Amino acid sequence: MDGIRVGIIGMGFIGKLHLDALRRLDGVEVSAVSTSHPNAEFGCRICNSWQEIIDDPSIDAVHNCLPQAMHREVNIAAMAAGKHIYSEKPLGMDTSDAMSQLKALKEHPVAAAIGHQYRANAAVAELRERIRSGSAGKVLFFSGRYFQDSLAHGDDYSERRLPENSPARTLSDLGSHLLDLSVHVLGSRIRKVMALMQTHYSERQGHPIHSDDTTFLLVEMENGVCGTLAVSKAAHGHKNDLFLSVSCSEEELSWSQEMPDRLSIWSREKGNAVLFPDSRFFSDKASRLTTLPAGHVMGWADALRNSMALFHSSIRDGSWRGDVDYATFADGCHVSAAIDAAVLSSSSGRWEEVEA
Repeated sequence: MDGIRVGIIGMGFIGKLHLDALRRLDGVEVSAVSTSHPNAEFGCRICNSWQEIIDDPSIDAVHNCLPQAMHREVNIAAMAAGKHIYSEKPLGMDTSDAMSQLKALKEHPVAAAIGHQYRANAAVAELRERIRSGSAGKVLFFSGRYFQDSLAHGDDYSERRLPENSPARTLSDLGSHLLDLSVHVLGSRIRKVMALMQTHYSERQGHPIHSDDTTFLLVEMENGVCGTLAVSKAAHGHKNDLFLSVSCSEEELSWSQEMPDRLSIWSREKGNAVLFPDSRFFSDKASRLTTLPAGHVMGWADALRNSMALFHSSIRDGSWRGDVDYATFADGCHVSAAIDAAVLSSSSGRWEEVEA
């Protein structure tokens, strides 16, 4: 396949960023978008409904940027129409939702990615390669957080909280990224979790709140490595603070999304160091995600662009039928299962197995 024609469904915050990222890719054309604001201008054809995108035979791939509750319906329709699908996360409202999409994918094979773009940071790729190569030594444990401050006050409220259709609002929104990043970097699926979910304010601006503001997790991976994770939207001063650290027998490796262009290396014997993306020091896999000279900060939008470049390259060369470097629907199902297990654990007070 030469040129890939794309339709974007949903033009809110994330849809606009998909449009920007796709326009930075060679061989990809955004030919149509669907939006509830028909007077908006996006430099391409405007559709009034997502079905118009799905039904258009000229469109090769769909980017689903709708709210979480609509992912399942749109993704399954896209697959049934034979269109490649890049869906925002999380894949569904629960594991059953996600697994139904994986079943549809087996019936209608296409390239299918889920938007865990943090994988596509060059420093994250280097962290993962150093863990895989064993250069940092034996993995001992890991820790991570994803903090924001949008719900720190009791009167903080957003219509995005409606409907209260899941007890895992923060865990689903922020935790899905942190769980996927942990699985990706450590190269192991999650075996079981123990969780404590907290709702700090039971009512916000007259609306009853049932979902989590903060969640703490103990995690055991299938390879036996254990870690602690925390997610919160009530952490003052943290804007988009995603952080992961892996402690090994020879050194500790850590990465922060708010300083995305550097990998921190901590060593008792050799001292501490910070590496910037540079082909002289980074592996081949990490270097191919480096699109700017060292010191020219590659940030959030660049990782999103990298993720889409990996996805659309796999469509062009057919490699989507094998192993890929982006998060797949199977990865999304696993994260959904981990979230469901966390919800159950917070209620039961016990470790709960991750079933998918």
